[in-house]
Amino acid sequence: MNRLLIATTLLSMASISSSFAEETADIIIVEAARSPVTVEQLPTAATILDRDFIDARGSIQLIDIIKDQAGIAMARSGGVGGQSQLRMRGGEANHVLVLINGVRANDPAGADELLWEHLMATQVERVEIIRGPQSALWGSDAMAGVINVVTDDGGDGFHANLRGEYGSFDTYRLGGGVSGGTERFSFSLGADYVDSAGSNVSRTGDEKDGYSNVSVSGRAVWTPSDTARVDFFARHMEATNEFDPSDWSTGLPSDGDRVTKTTNTHLGAGLTLDLFNDRLVQKLNIGFTDTDNDNFADGAANGSTAAQVLTLSSQSGISLAEGHTLTLAVDYAETDYHQRGIASIYGDPNHDQTMTNLGLVADYVWEASDRLTLMGSVRHDDNSDFDNVVTWRAGVSYSVTDTTRLRASAGTGQKSPTFTERFGFFADQFLGNPDLKPERSTHYEIGVDQDFAGGAARISLTGFYTELEDEIDGFVFDSDTYLFTAANKDGKSRRLGIELDFEYRPDDHWLIAANYAYIKAEEQDFVGDYVPELRRPRHTGSVFVRYEWSGGSMVSLNAGITGDARDIFFPPYPQPSEIVTLDSYVLLTLAAEVPVNEHFSITGRIENAFDETYEDVFGFVNPGLGAYVGIKSNF
Repeated sequence: MNRLLIATTLLSMASISSSFAEETADIIIVEAARSPVTVEQLPTAATILDRDFIDARGSIQLIDIIKDQAGIAMARSGGVGGQSQLRMRGGEANHVLVLINGVRANDPAGADELLWEHLMATQVERVEIIRGPQSALWGSDAMAGVINVVTDDGGDGFHANLRGEYGSFDTYRLGGGVSGGTERFSFSLGADYVDSAGSNVSRTGDEKDGYSNVSVSGRAVWTPSDTARVDFFARHMEATNEFDPSDWSTGLPSDGDRVTKTTNTHLGAGLTLDLFNDRLVQKLNIGFTDTDNDNFADGAANGSTAAQVLTLSSQSGISLAEGHTLTLAVDYAETDYHQRGIASIYGDPNHDQTMTNLGLVADYVWEASDRLTLMGSVRHDDNSDFDNVVTWRAGVSYSVTDTTRLRASAGTGQKSPTFTERFGFFADQFLGNPDLKPERSTHYEIGVDQDFAGGAARISLTGFYTELEDEIDGFVFDSDTYLFTAANKDGKSRRLGIELDFEYRPDDHWLIAANYAYIKAEEQDFVGDYVPELRRPRHTGSVFVRYEWSGGSMVSLNAGITGDARDIFFPPYPQPSEIVTLDSYVLLTLAAEVPVNEHFSITGRIENAFDETYEDVFGFVNPGLGAYVGIKSNF
């Protein structure tokens, strides 16, 4: 608690930057509008993590870096490879759309969430985080925000790299890649292998829950002419995660032989044409995602889910006049879902479902002057399973002076029920509800960005309010089957909060950044009173300091702060469920890199340096202190 108070005091003075390593005015946000815009034009809060910052953190999993950004909270069930749910601005984990090089990566076979525990940090060139509803641009899943992960697309010449690491919990990390190109063609190809004996995630026993992951990704860009560009992207991942089941006598996790094997494949291709002297930018894109999650209990198959998503998009960006851009887009998605398991008198998990969605988008950007930008978007979604939905967004960004910028936005969001919520069946646990309807939200946001110290520092303050209707509750007790089911709530939910961002770069050696967020996420109970939602800490933030010597040596410190949160505990029948409190904690990470020569570097990292004992999900214990050492080579 003393550490939390000290860190909160520091954070009350500052928060994390929207760019980390580049001048914000020059940064292009790819997915904040249907046509690229700069950070300075955005009416909403955004964060960009570049390659230098990702390398400075040194983390194996990308989620460990993203979770420390403003307005984001993460709940992990145990150590590396444990289920990791990311929540933005108090929304649900499946309210955040994740794109990898523009390909939708959310898993319909995994409750429409990205399986963050399987996404490694290597091969990632940058991460764009846009907070607030983006359904008017991208449809369902984008109700709380969008995260776009961009991988390396190569460069001039030929480059190769190898890396290896070993450390606590008998964890190995091996990887490498090659990249290169010419004026017209570039490519990047990389592979990673992670294997860990893991730690014991239950409060009792001593069985370790291990994890392994093999990931391969590649990207190529061909520019046959000055007016044409072709992009290719592929990623394949296979992972095995061990976990503990709940003990019927205590309701808490206990040692047991449970395994999930996951396979993900993402493919994407795109064509961009600049026509009529850039008056028309035409884009054609195709994406494909194939996921498979197989569960095993005591060595025997115990059910599986799988999904395939095909997306097609045609987009035309039209320059109507100086400063006026109208983008018209048509998005089509077809999703196939499959579940297999053991049937019972209450339900049959063996079924196949198909859903299609046609989205029509109009997005307008008006650069009224060097200081003023206005945006407006509207989208119509025609879904095969639900009523048509119209969402909209409007915003303004105005630079009062060269150092002060004001921004404001409003919009609506929507999230379709998941296949699991509608049709899922898990013996003795859950029975789906096919009559669910989409969740809907209305969002308002205001903010100010202030530069000072001659442009070396920036503070950003953002306030927001979101109201959610028809929220889906997946823990509704069905008195007919004595199982849990999902249902739309009668009342409303609301999220209100403040995000404070700060960055200071006094010279080429130092980077000091921090963030703090206060988020009050509440839902109405059965009598209409507002009560806190589960696993949403009201206070989160981080402090990051990096120093880099002229010779290339680097040391960094990151302190991530998570406040108290509520969770639910289901004790053995017939005892009723009860609300419990998850204690606050501070995670301190230290990382360093020292070059041996122009080709080799030694790396080191200490995670959870305070050796905190903490839980993000009640009963699931996260790892203690971990130390890692490695080597990197570049040629």
